Amino acid sequence: MITSIDNKHGKQKGILINNKKTHLSFYGKIQGKNLFYWFQNHKAKDRQKLRRKLTNQLQLQQQQQVD
Repeated sequence: MITSIDNKHGKQKGILINNKKTHLSFYGKIQGKNLFYWFQNHKAKDRQKLRRKLTNQLQLQQQQQVD
């Protein structure tokens, strides 16, 4: 549900963030820009994890070829 917002573009993304903001405001004060930054950071962390995983796999393959 939350990750689906990352896959949207343009105006749809803004609408979805506002909808989430409205939903989360039930639990306390929240600003749309905080949600926007959270989604940006979440996406960046996912890319870093994937990059690390691929790098580790490549290193293992290279070590296996050498052995």
